[in-house]
Amino acid sequence: MTLWRLNIKTAAQAGCDPLQFCLEQNLAGVGWPVQDENGHPPKDFEHYLELGRAEYADKGDNGWSKAVNVIGNRMSEGDLCWTRGNGVYYLGKITGPWQYLDGEDADKYDVHCVRPCKWFRVGLLDAVPGAVERSFIPSATVQAVKAAEEYSRYIYGQISGEPTIAANGHRDFFDLLGPLDHEDLAAVYLQTKGYVLFPSTIKSHTPTYEWVMCHQETGEKAVLQVKSGDAGIDFKQLDKIPSRVFVFAADWVVTGSVPANVTCISREQLLQFAKKRREILPERIRHYLDWASV
Repeated sequence: MTLWRLNIKTAAQAGCDPLQFCLEQNLAGVGWPVQDENGHPPKDFEHYLELGRAEYADKGDNGWSKAVNVIGNRMSEGDLCWTRGNGVYYLGKITGPWQYLDGEDADKYDVHCVRPCKWFRVGLLDAVPGAVERSFIPSATVQAVKAAEEYSRYIYGQISGEPTIAANGHRDFFDLLGPLDHEDLAAVYLQTKGYVLFPSTIKSHTPTYEWVMCHQETGEKAVLQVKSGDAGIDFKQLDKIPSRVFVFAADWVVTGSVPANVTCISREQLLQFAKKRREILPERIRHYLDWASV
């Protein structure tokens, strides 16, 4: 099974939403219409490629070939595909072979080169794997997504009711989390401890901490540093910060002297918090808890 992400943005007529059309018609599609010298649609995919080369490739349309070859050649029945629109993400399963759409609706929405695809609404960004979120940054119309295949199969099974991979109790919950998931989990934990975040400081250009916080009762200022993977902690740098510093590193064991202004949050603390307060966690992290059977 290959996992894809598709931007359904075509040269549709004004007032026509190609994404909504594909969702309602259960299609994964792109534009690039063609016709033969008699005004007829292509007979098959090879004929489509022949006509398309003359219409697009020979005229310098560099995006045409890659997109239509994915839809026509590389996608397979059973593959999963992500798409999004207006901040909402959808996950679908390819259910049939390549087709060429012809007619009034296909022209209005500029959706022609398609695969049947059974779509389901997943939700907002907090429900989406980080690898999928990042895959939408490049401008390519369609591309493969690595590192989220198994989890996407799990999510598809949950929302579709179709058989899916079983949860594995031996999964390490923290291994499933991406860097931003670690930050989200630590942020929610600290907010339940009375700290509020200053949104303007989030993702600032400060390598020693993620954001600035303030305790809503005492007024104590604090910052948070999160490390994922086996990245180390530079306590000498943290000792210089004129506030309380919370540190979380899931795969790192605290050794040596910890400065007085530093408080280390253990993975066990966050795991127990996640299990007890899953209702206030981002949807993606709740899915990871279920998937890891914790």
